[in-house]
Amino acid sequence: RTDVTEAIEPLRREKIIRSSLEAEVVVPRHMLDTEMFTEADLTELFIVAKVTTGEAISVARTDFHKCGRCWRHLPEVVEDGDLCDRCAGVVA
Repeated sequence: RTDVTEAIEPLRREKIIRSSLEAEVVVPRHMLDTEMFTEADLTELFIVAKVTTGEAISVARTDFHKCGRCWRHLPEVVEDGDLCDRCAGVVA
């Protein structure tokens, strides 16, 4: 987790992202136990919008929109301020 956090910090300093929740990260396969963790588990562990596996750690700003309740950036949120599926179910 420390390596991912360190990779996110330059983007925060440059104001490309304001929060790790706005980041999509690529993490080397050898650093993850993908049989033990789902993508959802990894996004919560790293506190980011999306995690994929690749050759080296890299970080980019996500295109996902931000849930108005939990502030997570998720693919099902159509525009900023709308609720994600999880939050919509909670407030219904």
